[in-house]
Amino acid sequence: MRTQKQITILGIGNELLSGSVTNTNATYLSSQLARLGILVDRHVVVPDELDVIVSAIQECRARQSSVITTGGLGPTADDLSLEAVARYLDVPLEPSPRTEAHILKRIANYNQRASRAAAKMAQIPRGALILLNSLGTAPGVICSQDEFFVASLPGPPVELQPMFEQKVLPFLAKWAGRSPCFLRTRLRTAGLAEPQVIRKLGRYAAGVPGKLGVGIYTSYNGLDIVLEALTQSKSKRPPALMREYAQEIHRRLGPAVYAEADGTLEAIIGQLLRKKGLSLSLAESCTGGLISKMITDAPGASDYYRGSILAYSNGIKSSHLKISEALLRKHGAVSGPVARAMAKGVRESINTEIGVSITGIAGPTGGSAQKPVGTAFVGIADSRGSRVHQIRGYGTRSTVRKGLASKTLNLLRLHLLER
Repeated sequence: MRTQKQITILGIGNELLSGSVTNTNATYLSSQLARLGILVDRHVVVPDELDVIVSAIQECRARQSSVITTGGLGPTADDLSLEAVARYLDVPLEPSPRTEAHILKRIANYNQRASRAAAKMAQIPRGALILLNSLGTAPGVICSQDEFFVASLPGPPVELQPMFEQKVLPFLAKWAGRSPCFLRTRLRTAGLAEPQVIRKLGRYAAGVPGKLGVGIYTSYNGLDIVLEALTQSKSKRPPALMREYAQEIHRRLGPAVYAEADGTLEAIIGQLLRKKGLSLSLAESCTGGLISKMITDAPGASDYYRGSILAYSNGIKSSHLKISEALLRKHGAVSGPVARAMAKGVRESINTEIGVSITGIAGPTGGSAQKPVGTAFVGIADSRGSRVHQIRGYGTRSTVRKGLASKTLNLLRLHLLER
């Protein structure tokens, strides 16, 4: 699925090479360019050294690849991106009074005076298209020659992303010209392992060579199934083949598909609770409030989420969730009966329609042959009764907790679908 247009994403900064900063800009830009059907031929990272930056741009041009640089814009001596672009194009840096005035206005908003810094950042390669920074100070630029261009963008993602979407995308749409339109749709699943997904999909797991690609990728809450295709159509609607595959995959996987595009489990749960007019409370032990955090990540969670009891100790389980010491002694804190009692207890204590609990062993110690590290029990209680599920998390303490939290949310989602 290669196109004639291709771009190199050139990260500039010693902090990227040292590992002090993760290069999330490359991932973001690649996904954005894919939507335009523009091939990213490589990610490159170089230090804050003028000659190295210039050489990297020269290499890109030799491969007939245009360049988007990130970072290296700013007031300090090691911010060399624009100087490198100017040297490569053999044009001078010239002051831009309009840009300097914009920078000074933004600096004044922070009650600071930095006219020297503004003057440096307003030195722009002659002939460049200036991209004023609405969320920072350092401007971006686009310098183009024929079919080749260098776009220089700021390093902070909070500044880069709006600048790219508002000012670079329109430029790229024209530059891409007749490039095919790249189409992608994503089906998000939970509760199934990859072999199960592949078995259920059958021949639909392989896609159609040359027409439709199917990828299965691990995501935070399970697996994402991504369908990709190139078409000459500029319509944003998926072609018929992609729609057919998406519908068939959805049919084969059933309720394991919880969302399309970028939907999240917590957002879907919020929609179900809001639609059914139900309120929710949580009692967490091994996840330490992580499920509560995920639930409240969804905007508008106050419509249905009432609160949580973080019952990490048996004392809190007894005093706040009314779990008897006899039950704890008989079955242990990590057990189905205690999870069921926790769900009932939090539902009654906070007075909600649904109470959800989890108690488990996050590790790395505390496991046994009967209850290995990662073992957890989830309780779900409502007016119709209560249920208990045994689940398992894997890996480090962190991944165990995240996995248990996601699985608990999925069990809650499935419970809501049945109501």
